[in-house]
Amino acid sequence: MTRSKRCWTIHPAVFALAVAVLAVPCIAGGYRNIAVNPSFEELDADGWAAGWGQTLEQLPPTADAPPTEAPKLVGVYSVSTDSPRTGHNCLRFENRDPKKYRLCTHPIDLAPGERYELKAWVRTQGITGSGSGATICMEWSDENGRFIGGTYPVGVKGTTSGWRRVYGRSDAVPENAAKCHIACYVRKGMTGVAWFDDVSVRPYRRPLVRAISTNAYRGTFAGGRALVRVGLSLDDYGLTPEQVTATLKVSDEGGVIAAETPPSQIAPEYATFELPASSLAPGTYTLTCQVDVPRRRLSGKASATLTRAEAVGDRAAYIDGHHRLIVNGEPFFPLGTYWNTTRGHTTSLAEEHLDIYADSAFNCIMPYDSWNIDPAYLDGLNKRGLKIIFSVKDFYKGRRGLASEEDARIVIESYVERFKDHPALIAWYINDEL
Repeated sequence: MTRSKRCWTIHPAVFALAVAVLAVPCIAGGYRNIAVNPSFEELDADGWAAGWGQTLEQLPPTADAPPTEAPKLVGVYSVSTDSPRTGHNCLRFENRDPKKYRLCTHPIDLAPGERYELKAWVRTQGITGSGSGATICMEWSDENGRFIGGTYPVGVKGTTSGWRRVYGRSDAVPENAAKCHIACYVRKGMTGVAWFDDVSVRPYRRPLVRAISTNAYRGTFAGGRALVRVGLSLDDYGLTPEQVTATLKVSDEGGVIAAETPPSQIAPEYATFELPASSLAPGTYTLTCQVDVPRRRLSGKASATLTRAEAVGDRAAYIDGHHRLIVNGEPFFPLGTYWNTTRGHTTSLAEEHLDIYADSAFNCIMPYDSWNIDPAYLDGLNKRGLKIIFSVKDFYKGRRGLASEEDARIVIESYVERFKDHPALIAWYINDEL
């Protein structure tokens, strides 16, 4: 581990608990959990989880309260012995007011430039609301307390029959991060009961060799050369490009090596290779990149497929080797907005909106309600020189009445068959925060 900063954060609310953090270093041969009191077993004199703090609220005074009595502070978190996952304790959350938003946090030492994985076990009872539920997060801010980033895994909602794991990985902690904390919490606006146990924060190294990508559209090229890019994580291991060797092997469908080439460039985040079309006969090949660090007995490998074709047919819309969208043979920069095609619209109003839109700088639309669209609407777009990014993002199991992945596949295929050749179509919108 490199530079480490002591990290403290107190949330803006009435609070009655200040905590100290014990910094736990990374140990050789593995990474120790740097979360303090992760199973809430250690209690202070008040029976609260040592090392953790929660934002509290002040109850209004009552008529029978003595005038000298200190204001009563209460929170939504407590230490519970109700069926912990391990040990004797767990952390309990209970909130019935959706306007109340409270977190249970402890400051934590994170090293700028490092990545971390965070984990907790959660069970819930009646967690409801529009958020993703009971979860954990890590956040960091600069020396002035200004928020600069964080990691927010998807949580658990509803009622669970047992403990469920919540897991996330951070990007590299920013160099200007000075204050950091981890929090157990339930997303804003949600109510119910949740329990947390066995919180974990550990440094995370990405694989030495990550995915392989090429400039061949949909993995097929005919002429020229294929540029192969292999993701690397040299900085995660403290390595420089000079300390590693890399080779790209190209195997045919029978496993015979058809080509073997060194990289044209190695950088901390990637290695690049070049494959001339003339070096490969038409066919489908497996690309395998092997990266070795001889002095560290460290290595990594990744594979992908690539097809060398005699020729590639005409494509109305595709991404070229320079990552440009090409539409009807010309570069096209899609500039558009999210769109609603039918809700609250009469036919005349829809036509009027498209006329206004076509008279602007915009050249495409991306409707969320693509299931309402018929070919006539796309005809109207095409007549005005507008393009569409067609959404199939909502066709998956559990959405729009689809009971299985097979049902979703059938519906998506029906839309593709219906609209794939329309001249207004330039792309399929396949995912949105799923």
